[in-house]
Amino acid sequence: MNWSGYKPCCHRAALDTSAAFCSECRCPLLRCMSFAECSQLVEPIKHCAVCLSPELIVEAGAAVDARVGERFAIPMLLHNRSTLSQRPMIVSRMFKREPGTTMQQLPQDWGAVEAGQEREFYVEAGPFDAGGTIRIDVLLEIATRSKEGFQEGYLFGGTLLVTVTSDSTQQIVQKIDLTNASIGTGGLINTDFNTDALNVGAEKTTTRQVISLQRFENTEIELGSRGYQQAQTRVPRHVQFEFTGFNSDDAPGFKVGAGANGALKFGRSARVFDEQSNPFPSDVSLRIYDQRGSLDADASMRFSRHHFDLFVLNGRLNLLVRSALGVAVNGSQHAAGSSVELSDGDELVPLEDYGNQLCLQVRFKRPNHNLIEVININRQLAPGGS
Repeated sequence: MNWSGYKPCCHRAALDTSAAFCSECRCPLLRCMSFAECSQLVEPIKHCAVCLSPELIVEAGAAVDARVGERFAIPMLLHNRSTLSQRPMIVSRMFKREPGTTMQQLPQDWGAVEAGQEREFYVEAGPFDAGGTIRIDVLLEIATRSKEGFQEGYLFGGTLLVTVTSDSTQQIVQKIDLTNASIGTGGLINTDFNTDALNVGAEKTTTRQVISLQRFENTEIELGSRGYQQAQTRVPRHVQFEFTGFNSDDAPGFKVGAGANGALKFGRSARVFDEQSNPFPSDVSLRIYDQRGSLDADASMRFSRHHFDLFVLNGRLNLLVRSALGVAVNGSQHAAGSSVELSDGDELVPLEDYGNQLCLQVRFKRPNHNLIEVININRQLAPGGS
């Protein structure tokens, strides 16, 4: 699906929490997972700027210059500006990257920054073997957590520029006024000597300096923070789902998105809404059919009305188990409340007793610029079957 961006009409339409599309421009409405608190729409691979608003600061008095062969430590502050939603920032990992070295993880004595607060850490660097302007990247893996416990993280990076100077002999030129000087033994001249010229050291900041932060989307995948590290791909929030092998009454015959709630609901409930008999319809109905294609009503009743959900989190497809009967993924059983990350080719058995009659295989369609824009859910008779 092509993404054209939100318009003012989209934000008006999003106030109706049952709306999946803008009624005027038909743009899909992708809500922040904490929409009830922040009322924000988010773009396919971007973060919610209200729930997650970090600021990186170099503390006043920090040494920002160095000499060849020296090491130094820069005191820094991470500030949580997300005061509107009053949501803490969860800091999972911190890294530094210096020229000619691999990325190094920084020691970390704390894990969260409350709204409106700041926490201090240090970035040590050097020694440097040559003079010049040195670039040091500071990378922060920062997440926000919803009330339901879902944590979504992003990688932010800022750059420090440090001037490294070479050691050299200094020539100090001093004019000497002999007016009040005295001549000592051996012709020694006694006078006050200005030693200020010898007080040469690293330049220090006099005020706090804010370092511009930006998302490091490619590095997010490289570090496994978001998306699929091995495949170098990610699933955007506006991914489309298509269904094959299903009865026409059980699944949409066209591509669909995750809907107003950001998740596809699978269960025994019918897909057609009825205020009396089916007030909470499924997006995809789970049912068992016999070899003649007739509905096995008794077996189908074993499924929960709301059996599991599929949704996108951290650029990956996830399954949330809703049923007390659990769901098996690639042969491993997962209990109710479990959240499982899914990959291309994974097989889901919603009901263990009927694994030879209903299995769902997840297939990612060929990515477009490293984005998985279409996911196929194929109904099979058995794991590994067709």
